[in-house]
Amino acid sequence: MVFGGFGRNIFNPAITGRAFIYVSFGAPMTAEWVNPFKGFPGGFGAFASDAVTSATPMMQIAKGAEVSKVSLLLGNISGCLGETSAILLLIGGIYIIVKKFASYRIVISGTLSMLLIQTVLWLFRVKGIIDPPSALLGGGFMLGILYMATDPVSASQTNPGRWLYGTFIGAVTAVIRNFSIWSGGVMFAILLGNMFAPILDYYIKQAKKKGAGK
Repeated sequence: MVFGGFGRNIFNPAITGRAFIYVSFGAPMTAEWVNPFKGFPGGFGAFASDAVTSATPMMQIAKGAEVSKVSLLLGNISGCLGETSAILLLIGGIYIIVKKFASYRIVISGTLSMLLIQTVLWLFRVKGIIDPPSALLGGGFMLGILYMATDPVSASQTNPGRWLYGTFIGAVTAVIRNFSIWSGGVMFAILLGNMFAPILDYYIKQAKKKGAGK
């Protein structure tokens, strides 16, 4: 309501709420995770004081530990709710793109820009940089770029703007992940992208008007 009612929010509501929790309760959101359970009955009756002990895959890989790509694909890893299984996220993402609920331009540009920067840093062997496939499959990037960045209200509304918007989010994600204390990065990148989306659309529309007037 602050921004004028339903459909007029500047920032993605889900990401905004998560960011508030993330910075308000840092330890539970960044350092304390439940180890993945295997077999029936899973986590039912298994939670105890020592169950919350596992580091996220991003933290493990950055410290030199080996994390299976298969585990990243299937979601047999520690992480936030909804971000762990890359293959399920991809299936759902393809569905919403086909149904035109999400823009493929944002997803493609965001993914490519993140992978490009991550690959360059990894090839130059910058300290603490994880390999590009792990950066793509772990840390919530796929959840963010497929479902949060593509929010039709807070994302860019023009097609050229969507390419730039996605590129910005992917690049900022890589920078935050590798050069800040936040191992994820995509959440803050999306919020920054939301902030600049109206500006991108404004200048793109102005450029089109000038081009049409010539």
